[in-house]
Amino acid sequence: MIIAYHGSHNGTQAIHRGLCLTESVDAAADYAASGCISMFRLDTSGLNVAEVEDYDNDSNTAPGDDGNARGADVLTYGDATEYGRSHDTIRLMSPAALASVVVLATMKMQWWNAADELGVPESLRWSWYIEQSAIYQDAYDCVGA
Repeated sequence: MIIAYHGSHNGTQAIHRGLCLTESVDAAADYAASGCISMFRLDTSGLNVAEVEDYDNDSNTAPGDDGNARGADVLTYGDATEYGRSHDTIRLMSPAALASVVVLATMKMQWWNAADELGVPESLRWSWYIEQSAIYQDAYDCVGA
């Protein structure tokens, strides 16, 4: 079982073929910018997971961009955010991979940043957010949350 994250600058977190996740919450926050960050639970047992070549910065292409899953359900590869933060990407490429992932929570980046400014430890930010969102209804305005 893996806990992974997805950052979306436009606030969406729909599960779809080609969805990119990372175990680095900081990398996901980079991708989210001012959008939303989502936490997922991924069960890779029974899935064919292939480690493939890294993101190609010269051509600005990632493994799987062409739809080629290389016979795998999940592709993993080295990547970096636009800010240069290195991380591994977990890319869901098959119906079986999509069926093995569950969205646990979605948070607007303004909440993530507020928690950071308040000194809420990273390990407690999701539970802190759930408590705050019960008070402030606008916490749940990410698309699909």
